[in-house]
Order: sequence, then structure tokens, then C-alpha cells
Amino acid sequence: MMKRVKTFSIISILLVVKAITYADTFYLKSGIVFDGKIIGENPNGVLTIKVGTNTLYYRKDEIEKIEKNDKTGEIKIDDFIKEWEEKDKYLTQVTGLNKEQRAQIESILGKLQWGEEIDRASAKNALLELNKKFNIYPYLLYYLPSLSPTTAPHILEVMFKINKEKTV
Repeated sequence: MMKRVKTFSIISILLVVKAITYADTFYLKSGIVFDGKIIGENPNGVLTIKVGTNTLYYRKDEIEKIEKNDKTGEIKIDDFIKEWEEKDKYLTQVTGLNKEQRAQIESILGKLQWGEEIDRASAKNALLELNKKFNIYPYLLYYLPSLSPTTAPHILEVMFKINKEKTV
């Protein structure tokens, strides 16, 4: 879940990006790709990268590769929307749930991940109640590998209560 939040944060930053002249394409080890221009490097190996009007800082060991090119760094909103529509279609196919249903689950997962123990118990019960309305098991199964180690046991517990045979 944190990976998705981090990715969403970077994408949000990139949405406000203006054109850059003679940018490079940065491929981070986390899978994020963006265009920008290196404007500095400190003695500790931290790169200062200009992305539109924003300045980002990355350690060299966070960057998988840098592709030198003359891309402008401009975000094509239509391509971005198309990519998210394809992702939504894929997630609907894999999980059997529409984006509103997935959003309901994600809001509960947030409480499960960040809440106190009483909030976690409430969130687990909420997931079980939601499962009575629609099958959340495929969604939980799909996202289980990307969940934090502190959240995964709680999700496994819910999955076990929904379908013991598949979970074991």
C-alpha cells in the first residue's frame, strides 16, 4: 500500500510539471520513471533533479539508470488517463470489483494499517461485512504481496475467515 501511495505522490508531482528543455529520463529502482534534468550533486552522491518547477533529490543508489535524451518532461494528460483506464480495466478483470468497490476496501485497509488495535479489529469486521455485499477475497489476494509486513497478517486473518481452503 505504501508503494502505491509513494507512486501516487510522485505522479501527483509530475502532473503539475511544465516543459523542460533537454531533460533525461530517470528510472528508479522502485519502478517509477520520470523526466527531469540533473542540476547538481552533493558530495554524498545525492542528485538534485529539476522536474518542471519542482526540485527532487535522489541518492544515486535509488536510481536504476538515467537515459540521456531531449524529452521535454511534459506530461501528456491523455496518455496518463488512458494508462489509468487500462489499469482500472485490468483490476476490474482480476478482482471482479469496480473502482468504487475497490475504494471502499482501500479506505478500510487504511484503518487497518494505521489504526490502533481497536481500529484494526473494527476494520477487520468491516471487511467481513463488506464481503457479504461483494466478494473481496480476489482483491485481498491480489494486493497481499504489496502490503506491509505489519498489515499482511491482519489481511490473512480476514482471508482465512472468508475462505479457509483457499487461504491455507
